[in-house]
Amino acid sequence: MTTKYAMTSFLEHIAEDIITKHGTDLSDITIVFPNKRASLFMKEMLAIKAGKPMWSPQYITISELFRRQTETVVADPVKLVCELFKVYSAYHGTEELTLDKFYGWGQLMISDFDDIDKNMANADAVFSNITAFHELENKIDFTQGQREAIERFFNIILDEDNSEIKEKFLKMWNSLADIYHKFNERLAGEGLAYEGALYRKVVESKCLNLSSEKYVFVGFNVVQKVERQLFSMLQEEGRALFYWDYDNFFMQERNSVSNEVSRYSYISRLKEKFVNELAPDRTDVFDTMKEEKEVKFVSAPTENIQARYVSKWLMDNDRMLHGRRTAIVMCHETLLQTIIHCLPEEMPAVNVTTGYPLSQAPITTLVANFLTLHSEGYVADGKVFRLHFVNAVLSHPYAKYISQKARELRSTLNSMHRYFPNVEELMGDDGLSLIFSPIDREKNNYNEFIVRRLADIVKQIARNFPENKKQENGFAVESLFRTYTLLMRIVNLIEDRDLIVDFDTLRRLMMQIIGSTTIPFHGEPVEGVQIMGVLETRNIDFDHVLLLSCNEGNMPKGINDASFIPHSIRYGHGLTTIDNKVSVYAYYFNSIIQRCKDVTIVYNNSTDGGRSGEMSRFMVQMMVEKPATWKLSKEALSAGQHSMISIPAEIAKEGKVADILDEMDSFSPTAINNYLYCQLRFFYNYVAGLKENDETDDDSIDNRIFGLVFHEASEIIYNKVKGAVITKEVLNYLLKDKAGIYRAIDEAFRKELFKINDNSDFKPKYNGIQLINREVIRKYLEMLLRLDIRLAPFTIIGLEHDVYEDITICTDKGERKIKVGGRIDRIDKVRDNESGKEVIRVVDYKTGSKEIKSPSANIEAVFDPLAKSDSHRDYYLQAMLYSLLISRKRQESNVPVSPALLFIQHSYADDTNPTLYFKDKNVKEYINDISIYGDIFMENLKRVMTEILDTSITFKPTEERKRCTMCPYYKLCR
Repeated sequence: MTTKYAMTSFLEHIAEDIITKHGTDLSDITIVFPNKRASLFMKEMLAIKAGKPMWSPQYITISELFRRQTETVVADPVKLVCELFKVYSAYHGTEELTLDKFYGWGQLMISDFDDIDKNMANADAVFSNITAFHELENKIDFTQGQREAIERFFNIILDEDNSEIKEKFLKMWNSLADIYHKFNERLAGEGLAYEGALYRKVVESKCLNLSSEKYVFVGFNVVQKVERQLFSMLQEEGRALFYWDYDNFFMQERNSVSNEVSRYSYISRLKEKFVNELAPDRTDVFDTMKEEKEVKFVSAPTENIQARYVSKWLMDNDRMLHGRRTAIVMCHETLLQTIIHCLPEEMPAVNVTTGYPLSQAPITTLVANFLTLHSEGYVADGKVFRLHFVNAVLSHPYAKYISQKARELRSTLNSMHRYFPNVEELMGDDGLSLIFSPIDREKNNYNEFIVRRLADIVKQIARNFPENKKQENGFAVESLFRTYTLLMRIVNLIEDRDLIVDFDTLRRLMMQIIGSTTIPFHGEPVEGVQIMGVLETRNIDFDHVLLLSCNEGNMPKGINDASFIPHSIRYGHGLTTIDNKVSVYAYYFNSIIQRCKDVTIVYNNSTDGGRSGEMSRFMVQMMVEKPATWKLSKEALSAGQHSMISIPAEIAKEGKVADILDEMDSFSPTAINNYLYCQLRFFYNYVAGLKENDETDDDSIDNRIFGLVFHEASEIIYNKVKGAVITKEVLNYLLKDKAGIYRAIDEAFRKELFKINDNSDFKPKYNGIQLINREVIRKYLEMLLRLDIRLAPFTIIGLEHDVYEDITICTDKGERKIKVGGRIDRIDKVRDNESGKEVIRVVDYKTGSKEIKSPSANIEAVFDPLAKSDSHRDYYLQAMLYSLLISRKRQESNVPVSPALLFIQHSYADDTNPTLYFKDKNVKEYINDISIYGDIFMENLKRVMTEILDTSITFKPTEERKRCTMCPYYKLCR
């Protein structure tokens, strides 16, 4: 029979019909749904319609119905792939394809096998056609016209190159039938199967194990052949009743609309054909779709803006007070976390039907950090861990639940070098021993051992988790339980020798399994606003619906044709095709909006990051086919932000700021340069004490570390000859001593990168990037030695030499003595080629890529705060200051002092002269004697220092706003 109702829900219709036909004793009835969620609503509907106590029916899913008919068990997905790999390897070996590489292929192959069985296809015929299809591709010669026609028809490329790769693929396709049968035999021998094989076994056995007199099938859409056969078997016994839900509006043929937007009509026709063939004893629930409905299309530029729109939508028209009659449906479920944070505080109740991704739980980060610690973070040769990876574990919020000494250990280690020995010996703590006790990777049971260790860590965290936090944060406790369960499941697979892989493969598989696991939310499922994924909406109707992220690619979701079976063969054998998948999502979409009073559909219109910014094809269909009674409006969301010109404020030198300035007694060239670069940068660094973080626990090499290693290595090499006259012969000897150069570099790495300042024999093991930098530094040192060979003979007076001088300045509070100076890379005495006179050079090594460049024609330019950033003004100030201080200390020697910047990369030319110079009208004036510029330099230096300490003026931001983009204090200024 066919009945028409107004805006009553689908499940209400069914509940009323079941009570009318069967009364209130439903104990011998089983109601079968496509999924579990609808059964919760059905249970309540039956109680309401009965109006009195009743004997409830059983509620199961179609999957549970199949599984109850056999003792065969559906195997774990990981075990399925492992078993398939064993079968595959028997035919093709493991030399070229490890389990890690096979895993994705295995999932795809099992999906194809599952599809074959669920559609009751002849597997041998399918695989025989695949073989013939690919032989056709590879062996037959066609004319150009024939090739083009076949390529268009089958959507393939007929390549004339019959390569080795294609032969391997053909061999694999030829073996698919054997693999299919052998795989099923292997699983059956263990009492296991994949879902499709179990379904097929049930219907082919012709023997059903039924516990109820009547089976009521509710709300199925696309029915696969194996399900259809089960339905027919029950129908023949007179034990089946079917309820279908589709509307007659979309059943109409729409000649004006292309096939691309008529998917819903397609799916409805399929269902109508099946219903008419299957059973006359059925109830069809139609909705005329002629009721008034408010439809709003909303475009938004980001996913976050969509999530923030949820709060407004819920408060409009008091939708959130309508409880379960209001639904927020996510087409892209990554929105869940943001949506939860955007719900109104006054929300009475909410039920989240979508599980929270375990991958976003804190425990997952700890798992990943632990696995990384025992791979990249462990140096087997030295039996030590790298500090960076240790800190990643110890800084985790759960580390304190593993051991109370975790924080103490972290602070201890940060004062040590980048590597440290066995932590168990260091701290003697059982919890820390779980994390850091080294595991011999050569052991046969290494994988099992490390996963068990990780499971013990999770158990330790759960055991020490505070009771009050367990009550407050049930999600954290549940995530610990889920993680422990997954880890023990992997241990069992390893013990059973189903998962035989190397550690790197195991690590990737573990993270993949965790990434596919969700944590269900606890609550009353039929109370409050429903937050759902698309699949959870099946058979449930709502009055108010908000559909989020309804873009093409999300709705329909992830439609692709990834398969070992070509589309034409899938179509010919009645297997699932893209058309079927699209049709299913068309049904879901239209079922969601079918009976609601109002629906708001939001999509992302941004084209950033490769997005199309395109609304779903089903929205386009709605615009074309909507009934006249539907009111469709459009709206656009924006970020609600306007560009604001942010001007950094000046900072007065008063109060605590003035006190700090009064206490300052020294300036480095870097501090003075910072002030000239930007006064606010100086304030944040030297007054507020917000230091730039140069020290890290990482053993990566940035420009600063590279320079430090080079400086240290050069000091080690030249210290051997410091003080004596250095000849060409001596330098040639140093240049040829490759081992000595490497020893110097290694010692510099130990000190500057790995922070190993003790006398231990431990030798860090370099990674790839460090080895490359080691070689670059070697080349730089060799270049330096070759430059010095051209300069020889000369004498090195000092290396890494500290020079300071107290300078008296007058401030608004009187005279003050300020110590100025720093550390000089190298001081040497050379003979000038032109004059033949001796000159003392103050040399500053530069390992950067820029060449020396004069700031301008005079000293004033060195102190110009608006000088261009690439003018090397800051280099000049530092080199000239150091030279002047050395000159003033050595006045009695009458030997001129000259500042020099030695850019190693650009000092190979024959006419290289690292001496600083001023340039006026393309004429270079070299600074061969710094004392000539001493008075004017010191005058400017005192002026700047006086300005810094003058409390009557403020710290002002730089006028060159381009400098702000690279400033570490950029956000503080704004």
